[in-house]
Amino acid sequence: MKVCAINASPRGEKGNTFRILSEIKHGMAENGAEVNIINLKDKNIEMCIGCLRCWDKAEDTEIRCVLKDDVRDILLQMLGSDMIILGTPLYYESINGLMKVFLERLVMLHNADIIEREGIYTHDTAFKVPPIAAVCSCDLPGQHNFELVSKYMKKIAFNLKTVLIAEIYQCEARLLKWPGESIKIITNVQKEVWIQAGRELSATGALSERTVSKLRTPMIKYIYYIETVKELAKEIKEKARKNISDGYGGY
Repeated sequence: MKVCAINASPRGEKGNTFRILSEIKHGMAENGAEVNIINLKDKNIEMCIGCLRCWDKAEDTEIRCVLKDDVRDILLQMLGSDMIILGTPLYYESINGLMKVFLERLVMLHNADIIEREGIYTHDTAFKVPPIAAVCSCDLPGQHNFELVSKYMKKIAFNLKTVLIAEIYQCEARLLKWPGESIKIITNVQKEVWIQAGRELSATGALSERTVSKLRTPMIKYIYYIETVKELAKEIKEKARKNISDGYGGY
C-alpha cells in the first residue's frame, strides 16, 4: 500500500502537523504501508493564475500547467498512491495559506465539462483519485474549531469524485511541545492514538468508533489547558522583553 501525505505546515518537520503525520506513518508502516510525507514548504509551489490552460489538452488524463514548479510531480505521486493524507495546521478558522495555494492547483485534475452530482454542479475529472484522509492541528481547545476544515475537505473529496475516509483533528496541539514529565505522559498517550489511527487506516481504510472517540477527547480539561496557556504566555512575554522569545510551539 502506498500513501502520499501532504504536510502544509510552513514549519515542515518542526511543526505539530508533521508530528501527527509521523505517528500515523508509524502505525501504517506496521502493516507494511509505504508512506511518503511531502513537506510543501520545501517545494516550489506557485499560486494558480486562473488561466485554465490546464484544460487545453487533447486527452482528459493529461496533467499540464503553464506554471513550471513542483506541483505536477506531487499530483502524479498522489494519483499513484492508494491513499492521500492532507495535513494542515489551522491558523485562522480554516486550512492554512500554503495548503490553500496547493489545493487550488488541483484544477489540473479537472476539465471544462460541467457535471451534476447529487444536485451539485462541479467540473468533471477523468482521474481516479485515491481516498483522502484529513489531518489538522490547532492551539485552541474544542473540536468545533475544525468545522470549516471539515466542510472544505469534504467538498474537495466530492469535487474529485473520491471519499473522505477519515478526519483526524487535534486541538490543544501546543501541549506537544510543552516541558514537564506529566505533560509528556499525556502527549505520549495521544501519540498512541495517532499510531492506532494509522494502523486502522492502512488495514481497513477507516477508523473505528473507539479511535474516533479518543481522537475527539481533549488531552486535558479545557480549564487546566487555558490556565497553563496563560502561564506560558507570561513566560513568552518575559523572554520577549529580553529579546530571547522562542514562540509558542508552531504547527
